[in-house]
Amino acid sequence: MAEALSSIGYKLSHFSEFMAMGGYGFYVWSCYGLGLVVLAALVMYYRRRLRQALRDQVLRDQVTSGDGTTCA
Repeated sequence: MAEALSSIGYKLSHFSEFMAMGGYGFYVWSCYGLGLVVLAALVMYYRRRLRQALRDQVLRDQVTSGDGTTCA
């Protein structure tokens, strides 16, 4: 049991060393976080633009098809 606990402590100490990255962990992880935020914002922005473009295309198609619908 003591051996298992020491093994867990060993793994956790290596993980915390990995997260600290020799004292530069804050800068490294904040850059990763900022990069992920920017990528997520871009994905949301372009999904919204795509939905709007598809809506506009449907409205243009309805107006030009002459099926009696109006675009008001």
